[in-house]
Amino acid sequence: ESTYSLEDTSLNHGNFLEVILLMAKSDTILDEHVQRAIEDSKKRKKSMNEKGNHGPDARGHGSLVNFLSKSTVNNIISIISVLMKEATAKEIGSQKYSIQMDSTQDVSVIDQATIVLRYVYGGMVQERLFAVVHVHDTSGKGLHNALKASLESSGIPLKNIVGHSFDGAANMRISNAGLQGFIKEAAPNSVYVWCYAHVLNLCVADTVSIIPEAKSLFGLLQYRAAIFISESHKCMDAWKADTGDASGATKFKRLQKIGETRWWLKYKVLKHIFGTFEDSIEALYATLVRTLIFLSTSEKFDSKTSSEASSLLENFVKFQTVLTAFMFLKMFETLDPTLKYLQMKGLDYIAAWSMVEQATKSLENQQRNFDLIHEKAKKFVDDFSFLQEELDDTSLEKRIPKRNRMAGEIALHEKHKSSLDCFRVDVYNTVLDQAVNSIKERFDQNRDLISDTSCLDPRRFVCCKKIADLAEINADDLRKELVNFPVNYKNLSKSLPEFCVLGTGNDENESDKLNLHTSAYLLLFITYEYVLCLSFIQVSCERAFSYLKLIKIRLQSYLSNSRLEAFMLMAVERSLLESISEDSIIEHLKTMLQTFSRM
Repeated sequence: ESTYSLEDTSLNHGNFLEVILLMAKSDTILDEHVQRAIEDSKKRKKSMNEKGNHGPDARGHGSLVNFLSKSTVNNIISIISVLMKEATAKEIGSQKYSIQMDSTQDVSVIDQATIVLRYVYGGMVQERLFAVVHVHDTSGKGLHNALKASLESSGIPLKNIVGHSFDGAANMRISNAGLQGFIKEAAPNSVYVWCYAHVLNLCVADTVSIIPEAKSLFGLLQYRAAIFISESHKCMDAWKADTGDASGATKFKRLQKIGETRWWLKYKVLKHIFGTFEDSIEALYATLVRTLIFLSTSEKFDSKTSSEASSLLENFVKFQTVLTAFMFLKMFETLDPTLKYLQMKGLDYIAAWSMVEQATKSLENQQRNFDLIHEKAKKFVDDFSFLQEELDDTSLEKRIPKRNRMAGEIALHEKHKSSLDCFRVDVYNTVLDQAVNSIKERFDQNRDLISDTSCLDPRRFVCCKKIADLAEINADDLRKELVNFPVNYKNLSKSLPEFCVLGTGNDENESDKLNLHTSAYLLLFITYEYVLCLSFIQVSCERAFSYLKLIKIRLQSYLSNSRLEAFMLMAVERSLLESISEDSIIEHLKTMLQTFSRM
């Protein structure tokens, strides 16, 4: 389309140019550029008509360059994607790095895999989205081929991989036919880590599925708390009337469905209905119960609705439901900081393991502290008169089995356990024991490596044979540096400014100091760099999927994979995008188009 036709508002110029014209209405600089391009195009058309080269319908931009062509802009987008990959590859160079990889299905029912690289550059840990690839073969070999092609196209060798972290899917974690096995063929010393965030989620999933009381509580919240009210406009009106909100949206959004795979969603729903463990002021429990009472007693509703409301009400006002809810509230509050910490970008291996250990010790301290849970639940009950004041469900009472006695032995009167004792032993202790044991078992992988990395804390310097072998350095020489470094550690730290990190400096003198220290303890520097490169989570991949859902929507479901990758790189890696100069883009564009080579 000729540029001079843009001033004709009666024509449909296509999505791209129409967006440009719309943006020009509020952008002075863009508007001036569009108007100048239109005038230049008119002059060129007039000149060509006078010469009679192409007649009155002559088209084509000739030597005019206005960057309003869709093809030109697509070329620029592709160039930006290439330059961002080249920048990442240049930062990595020949050093070691770790990978994170995960896949998901987009709106076009295409399996998209994100590849994130973790490495140390400029003394800082970097986790960058490197590629988004269309996965045609989801087997371990197919994923490996996609990963290999993406890395080698940018000159990044697979042999430099020191670690890889996945979500535990069979096609990735299996040691022989999975992606892990194929990576180890190229990098035998690489360490596979099952994503800590996923492992923690599985540990909690184990605890909420082993006892009927937990299944009953979350089943009650999963369907009945939100869906039952939302499926009828009359029920919604009753909810709105009690909340005093004309729209009912503000508080009703809190009554949402619980996800099957994310325990923090269970925690979120528990908080919204029962409040926090320490404070129940913001709890929606009273509102929910009053709404159910109205639905079960009002003559406005049919028998089915009233019956379901009565059944829900009966379960919600049981003290057992409240006690179970507070038990999980306390456990979730203990684990929540660890989960959030594990989702931080650039977190190191030692700190992550320390957080897991701290959470485990906190759960162990709670294992026999049932009285605190009971007191909080009783306090919650005291705030609402419609709750039962004690556990009186006869189904919880269990008789102590009789002990076999010898002939003539005096048999004492057999006593029954109270329902509260039954709950303490059969529910509370079972859940906490399962949580602690599950965390210890699932996080036991690579324990020898973790023991070595913990020794790199300056307070606990000892020999690290396992990590020395993985980093391909001599263990005895590393031991000597570890013994010597604590002696000089205080003096070395005083010579550096607080903001400096080993290997960087804001001026030449500071850089000389840091390089001197690096040279003096080269093996120790290599070891620390190795540990910082290790990847133990892959939440950066899932974080990228959030952008995928925003970029590729139903209205743009036919977006090509190369264009999708470019948009995601620009959206996720903003700092890298800003470092690309306009001149470098123009130079690449010159090599692609003959017209620009004459500029």
